[in-house]
Amino acid sequence: MKKVWMIISIIVVIIIISIGGKLFMDNRKEQKKIEIEKQSVEVLKKNLC
Repeated sequence: MKKVWMIISIIVVIIIISIGGKLFMDNRKEQKKIEIEKQSVEVLKKNLC
């Protein structure tokens, strides 16, 4: 019985880590999009001024 609980707990930990990693990567991708938009806005401002 103890071995079953250990296996279940390891599986739960792996699932939680994978969900956290996905959320981190999604957040990082969104940050890059925002940074690219800021850079394009700055370039347009320089070109129009």
